[in-house]
Amino acid sequence: MSDPLFATVTLEDLCPHLCWKDRFVQPAPGEVTFPSRDGLYWCIFTQTVIGPDGQAVDPVSCSSRERPCFGTGKIS
Repeated sequence: MSDPLFATVTLEDLCPHLCWKDRFVQPAPGEVTFPSRDGLYWCIFTQTVIGPDGQAVDPVSCSSRERPCFGTGKIS
């Protein structure tokens, strides 16, 4: 089964400040983890589902380097 939310996003594309519960679990050797598909994401700067720019936090929107807060948490 394919999940369109994750079809175009890789871990390398994500803002390093996007958090999800599986991010804090150590994978088994040789296992690759990907953001949880349960929709529980938050920004490390705001500690909520809304980023510093007032937009929703999720893998798709947090993979755009054009987002003003990407990688820094600053919007200006």
